[in-house]
Amino acid sequence: RLFYMWIVGFIALPLMLLSNFSLLKNAAVFVDHLNRFCLSLTPDSSHAALYAGIVCGADLPLDVAQDLQATGLIHIMVVSGAHLVALEQTLNWAFAKQPSLARWFIPLVLVLFTLVSGANPPIVRALIQWAFNRLNEHFKVGLPGHEVTLWSVITTLLFFPHWILSISLALSSCASLVIQLPIKTWLKQMLLFIALLPLLSGFSSPHPIAIASNLLLAPIVGGMLFPLSLLAMLLPI
Repeated sequence: RLFYMWIVGFIALPLMLLSNFSLLKNAAVFVDHLNRFCLSLTPDSSHAALYAGIVCGADLPLDVAQDLQATGLIHIMVVSGAHLVALEQTLNWAFAKQPSLARWFIPLVLVLFTLVSGANPPIVRALIQWAFNRLNEHFKVGLPGHEVTLWSVITTLLFFPHWILSISLALSSCASLVIQLPIKTWLKQMLLFIALLPLLSGFSSPHPIAIASNLLLAPIVGGMLFPLSLLAMLLPI
């Protein structure tokens, strides 16, 4: 715990103080340029808006977003921490026999993806949590997963205090905390539905079928759709 307090105190706080100066303002401009470059790679397709949403973090068409919210699958199409996890797992599999290369290449790709997707609150928090998890493992701090999540939320808000009103950050943080619970998967999905219901009620009313759709469809669709969409943008045919 003292280790994470050190990280927050000596890294996050100085960056928070710099947030009103040109450094982070220029960083925001840089992120915007990268995001525009990502959007420029969108394939010429009738599903271009979906490609842009799942890879570059662009807004989805309203009707599509409402349908996904109702079925509980919005996290598959909107850039979030789930995409960062999927990308890390894909890279870990691809570089399983090259650990020395993976050690520096995977963090570089994760940071780059965070930037080109627009560095929205959920994915920034997920990247910070990923970094804390690696530090937790490397230095054998022994913090449980839910505490690492809480520290990632605190650090994110220290970097960007104006995100405290972000619904997407609240959704991401709440979902991550529930996922850390040592309970069966189907119980997690039920608890996720209940926990996220108040946050989603202002947009649409999720149907209880969201529990089944996440259990059955999310691992398959999310595990395939995001990597294939990313590949389609990088290697257009």
